[in-house]
This record gives sequence, structure tokens and C-alpha cells, in this order.
Amino acid sequence: MHSTRSSALVLFALVFATRIANAEEAKKNGHAVTVSASGLTTIMTTSRGDTSGTISEKNGGNAIAGRIAYRSPYIAGVFADIGYFPIYRRDRQIDLGSAGGLGTTRASLSSESLALGLSADFWRLRASAALAWNQVDVTSTTLGRTSTASETDLGYMVSLAAYPVRWNRIETGVEARALFITEAQVTIFCFGLTLGGDALSW
Repeated sequence: MHSTRSSALVLFALVFATRIANAEEAKKNGHAVTVSASGLTTIMTTSRGDTSGTISEKNGGNAIAGRIAYRSPYIAGVFADIGYFPIYRRDRQIDLGSAGGLGTTRASLSSESLALGLSADFWRLRASAALAWNQVDVTSTTLGRTSTASETDLGYMVSLAAYPVRWNRIETGVEARALFITEAQVTIFCFGLTLGGDALSW
């Protein structure tokens, strides 16, 4: 009797889970324009180069990214993603010579990125891959004078997001992404929270 009840409970749970999954898939059938925002922490995984004279340094920081996407009833959709990613900051002691002897300089590296690519949903997971255009900014401050140099570098971005919480058209979850700035030879890993939903569906 106990085995019969257990089998019945397992069967009921499977049927219930299947109905929920089918209902979620039915909601996602059709077309939609979705928007989302992510708050991320960044870590540069590539070499930091010469560290002589370093007083303090900070790898990464708090990043933010936004995305607008078209979701189709087919396997893949398209998206555009923009974001700001702090990469690295270093304070170091340098010899200024006749300008003032030993002094401190602060240098920082960051990137503003635009990525265009494809994404695919499977259950509560979303995988994305894109080409990225990155404006890499190098800022240096010495003796109160700040100079900035910028260049546009190509690269690519991959990400995986999981959405354990969904309510009506809103979904929230966690995201991990990697940004490869190939020309600058910089790799950034990001992880954090994401919130989004359907802005328009038909």
C-alpha cells in the first residue's frame, strides 16, 4: 500500500511539473520585445603587467548593463546589449625627477561596450553570444593633472543567465558573462543579478 501511494505521489508530481512547464512554454510561444538590466561585479582575468612601485590596486568593480531583445517562437532571438565595465585601477609611486621627486600616479582602465548577437532560451536558462564593440578608456592622474586616452576595440561576449523567479511578465535571476576585448588583450569575467521582462508581446 505504501509503495502504491508513493508511486501515485510521484506520478502526480511529474504530471503537475509537466503542466507547469507546458504553461510556461505556452506563455513564451509567440513574439516579444524584452528589456532587462544587470548589476554585475567584474574581475579582470588577464595579466596586470608590471606591478613595481604599486601602492594599492583594485581589480574590477561594479558594472551595469542593459539589454533589449526580440524573442521569437523559434530557437534563437536577437539582442543589443550596452554596458559600463570598470576593469582595473592602480596607485603607484613613480620618480618625477626634477618635477618633484617621488610622486604618486593613479591609472584606471574601463570599457563601455555595445554587443549585438543571438540568444536562446531553454527552460529557465538563457545563453547568449555576441560581437562587441568596446570603447576602452585609460585615465591617468599625476600631480593633480588628469589625462584620458580612448580607443575602440573589437571583441566578443558570451553569457549565461538563470531565472529561478518568474512572475507574470517579470523575471529575475543571476547572470555570468565573459567579455573578451581581443585587440586590447583583456578578458573580463562578470557575475551578478539580472531583472527583466516582456515590454511588448504579440
